[in-house]
Amino acid sequence: MIKLNHRRLMAAAAATLALLELGLLEIKFQIMSGGGFLQSAPLVSLSSRVVFALYFLTSFIALFWGWAKLYRAVALRIGQSPLRADFTSGTLFVACYGLSLLLTFQLHKYLADHVDATVVRAIAGDSLQTAVAYASDELVLLLLPVLLVLALFVWLYRRVEVSFRKPRRSSKWPLVGFVAFLVAFVGLEASSNWPLKLNLSRSLSYGAVRTVAHIIVDVDGDGSSFFTTPEDPAPFNSAIHWGAVDIPANGVDENGLGGDLPSGTLDNTLVDSRALPVPYKHLVVIVGESTRADVIGKTLDGKLVAPNLTNLAAEGSSLQRAYSHSGFTYNSLLTLFSGRFTYQEGTPSLFDKAKAAGMQISVISGQDETWGGLDTELNTRKNADFFYDPQEDPEKRVFPSKLPSSIKLAGETLVEAFDRRLQGLDWSTRQLFYVNLQAGHFPYSHKLMRPRFVDEAIPRGEIGPDNTRWLRDTYWNSMSYMDQNVGKLIAGLKQAGVWDETLVIFLGDHGESLFHDGSLGHGQSINDQQLRIPVVMSAMGMNFVAPVGLSDVSGWLFSFVENPEQAFEKRGKCVLMYTGFFYGPAQLGQACTEREGLDVYTVRQKAFISQSGASEEAKLELIHNWERNLYKMAQPTELKPLQE
Repeated sequence: MIKLNHRRLMAAAAATLALLELGLLEIKFQIMSGGGFLQSAPLVSLSSRVVFALYFLTSFIALFWGWAKLYRAVALRIGQSPLRADFTSGTLFVACYGLSLLLTFQLHKYLADHVDATVVRAIAGDSLQTAVAYASDELVLLLLPVLLVLALFVWLYRRVEVSFRKPRRSSKWPLVGFVAFLVAFVGLEASSNWPLKLNLSRSLSYGAVRTVAHIIVDVDGDGSSFFTTPEDPAPFNSAIHWGAVDIPANGVDENGLGGDLPSGTLDNTLVDSRALPVPYKHLVVIVGESTRADVIGKTLDGKLVAPNLTNLAAEGSSLQRAYSHSGFTYNSLLTLFSGRFTYQEGTPSLFDKAKAAGMQISVISGQDETWGGLDTELNTRKNADFFYDPQEDPEKRVFPSKLPSSIKLAGETLVEAFDRRLQGLDWSTRQLFYVNLQAGHFPYSHKLMRPRFVDEAIPRGEIGPDNTRWLRDTYWNSMSYMDQNVGKLIAGLKQAGVWDETLVIFLGDHGESLFHDGSLGHGQSINDQQLRIPVVMSAMGMNFVAPVGLSDVSGWLFSFVENPEQAFEKRGKCVLMYTGFFYGPAQLGQACTEREGLDVYTVRQKAFISQSGASEEAKLELIHNWERNLYKMAQPTELKPLQE
């Protein structure tokens, strides 16, 4: 057997990992060289950078030492020799930390500054496994180095006789150093040095230490503590914590935000009401994945990107200020078809209402409708008379993956299914069509898209801030492709002779940031790029001027299904928006009738900005709007629209 000084080997491997992470942090956030891409809290002084490096290295050493001590204690109990235990614990630490490092920074390629695991899961329909696949179809490539490390470990374990040159006596200094680090760690967490804490939280080791500390001190078990952001306002009272439902006017601030919620209900002010110009009979709802509001009228090189949608807006109606409440597909579709921000069993969906009203239902979707459990929560498959999604025809998918996050059908495939369904329908019966087009899904191209506004679609591996122009042209090319298929859907209705009696509504589930705000994708920040969407109707005179959200559109769809002659009402002066989970958002925002732009409150940074001028009154109005909606969502199932 080969003799090996395992302590030196493990120390070298751990040091390499630490340096690698420092390098990745610098490349991603330019922590040492100054504020860069996605960097909202730069370390501006030399002393702050030195302190950052010291905390990072000591947290890494503390994590390594703590892991080794715990593993050794367990290994000795099961009969493993001390030397083998040390060798095994070190190898497993390097492998696990290395895998976590690779996955974390692969996800960070596409995520914004305040995004955490909560937001990542929400992007992927509340599945962390799917979130990883969503952000990285190269998962196999990421696992390859880890598999090589594990293979090397097995080889070494069988062939190496672990040893070290001199026996070492137990020393108290590692324990003293560990305690000193914990004291410094608690001191930093108690300080107001937000830039240092934010940048350290981006490292795996410091974040892991913080997580362990949180688990230890969360004595009331409410998931909130001194080490969470925001911190627990009542560490020994499980009824008071971040994400708790604030009960109006009970004298208690259950979530520690904005004080006790004043008495009152959701704003139910009637802002606008518009009647459909003709008695439409049928309804076609077309949802475009990641479709931005500025697709209407957008030109490149003097050519309209979406002439069919632009013409539909000109001949019918187009909403000026329409927003998705959340930049996540799952949340957006749930709100659109149920009227709620969160799922609650027993809440009827649009498809339940349509079936009860005697309508025939056709669902034709380019995405897997099991995504996030939507098909069961909305009862789409159960109620549909005709159902077609990638699981029904997986061989026609445009990407090789069969994961719910990645399996997609091309637009022309959906048009073919739509045309098949149109043939032989009994149009004396009211029809409801839901069509979901996936052209705008990352990476904004597939093998069936023809280049119109780009010579060649940007390869996935080339996507980054350095190729912003190429990326944006590729995205607009995908919008052009989607628009062509919208035109074919419209042509199919006209050919069937039912265009004049069919209300067509096209909308985006959310927008898309193409490095406009320093990030790529959606669900990360509250701004026009990620949350402003097109809402276009074939009916004339429905050009609402007030801000409208998907919950408002949901109310219109429910009204139309029950009675096509009901007017579409806009109630409430503001449209609420959020990132992350509704019960514990990373950001809150709203667009209001009397103000231009958006009001945004970033919870972790306790920062409020308003394009109309920040004020304490506007901040509290935003917070209380969310709290009232949260309170309503926590009540037993109601059959009323969300806005009351």
